[in-house]
Amino acid sequence: MITYYATSPHGYTFRKFVDSWAPELAEQSRVVGYSEIDLASPPAPGLHVLTDFERLLPPERAFVRRLHRRLQGAGRRVIGDPGRWLGRHALLERLHAEGINDFRAYTVDELGPHVRFPVFLRWANAHDGSLGEPVLDQTELEARLARIARDHHRRWRWIRDQLLVVEKVDARSPDGLFRKYSIARIGSEFVPRHVEVSGNWVTKYPSVVTPATVAEEEAFLAEPQDLDLVRRVFDLAGIEFGRIDWGYADGRAQIWEINTNPMLAPGGVPHELREPSQRRLAGLTAQALLSQVPAADVAARGKLVPAYERWVWNGVNRGSRRWDPRRR
Repeated sequence: MITYYATSPHGYTFRKFVDSWAPELAEQSRVVGYSEIDLASPPAPGLHVLTDFERLLPPERAFVRRLHRRLQGAGRRVIGDPGRWLGRHALLERLHAEGINDFRAYTVDELGPHVRFPVFLRWANAHDGSLGEPVLDQTELEARLARIARDHHRRWRWIRDQLLVVEKVDARSPDGLFRKYSIARIGSEFVPRHVEVSGNWVTKYPSVVTPATVAEEEAFLAEPQDLDLVRRVFDLAGIEFGRIDWGYADGRAQIWEINTNPMLAPGGVPHELREPSQRRLAGLTAQALLSQVPAADVAARGKLVPAYERWVWNGVNRGSRRWDPRRR
């Protein structure tokens, strides 16, 4: 059995993978929202995958750290440790300090004359990409920050914690297009995910699909480049399950992010030229997941957490729903 945990509105990532690409996992996997965990029952046998750390509020993350320890204490195989995870800002700072990335990311409180323009703005806990077009100078940045503050009702604590100002690097390929390279980590396994080619610097989907780009992607899936660097960055980030995205600027790999609750295969129907490779990839991903399931489990006895922690968690959930009504 594979038990996949995510914030309650965002379990669709794994569900879509199973429903559309890996139906063989349907009878041996389940998705559980963190707010829906049955804490009064023993943990299920098999593999437990903890994800979505960037979307957790601090009290929720503290609970998931305890959940990780209790699952391990019950003899369960767990991948995804929120106690080791570096958030997006901390990871980008570490990558710059290690000489991997040429750009830096700043919180609002860290801004100053050292910031190198152009920059773009994004939320540290979201996956929607840039908030608008790049910002070219300090005057425009101040105007953009003021507009964000108005739009978010001056929730200064949230803005100071979650808004990132990121130095933009030119990651255009020689043909003028942008390429996003991705590899998924599933415990000890690394599975190449895609090369998405686009005319847009925010590359969310492959908008350019030709026989040449498909051949390029096929070559990457067969023998991914910079795999040693990818392994190193996952280890620096403390992430055992997720998808890393990167591009190249002046021939150097630049790491954009690691998503801890990623789409493991296309969310919709891929271009007909890419469908065969994505189908093979889905099979490799399913195999990687199954390879992490322990051959045998010790019997679990007792409740997952004691009663007083269940009461605390119920209170945390009520507070989370006030903060974000989409949470159940």
